[in-house]
Amino acid sequence: MPSRPVSAPPPSVRVAQAICLLHAAALVYLAGGLTVELIGGHTLASATVVLLLVVYVAIAALLVLGARLVGLGRSWPRGVLMTWWLLGGISVLSIELAWAVSVPAALTCLVGLVAMLWPATRDYLGAAGG
Repeated sequence: MPSRPVSAPPPSVRVAQAICLLHAAALVYLAGGLTVELIGGHTLASATVVLLLVVYVAIAALLVLGARLVGLGRSWPRGVLMTWWLLGGISVLSIELAWAVSVPAALTCLVGLVAMLWPATRDYLGAAGG
């Protein structure tokens, strides 16, 4: 039987979970757009689109799983999620996007990183022993 922390997750963990789910939803949205493009025959590189679909759905599933496990007090998804947010924040600022897109995307990554590094989150995940 998995061990669970006695207390409920602190608000910082809930913020991290919400950002995970937001990023997963964005990836599923992108995968849906690619699916429409693929089915409609609007792409010349079908194999590339299928590969992107698989990658987007796999990363979205990993983010949802990470959000769930962090909420249960498991500490191992912390590194995966922080790596995702660190690379996501850097990459979204390094490509030529409109500021209305790149700044909010980078801010969600920054808030996710801060939420995971928040002392209450570290204490919660450390107390769980997972």
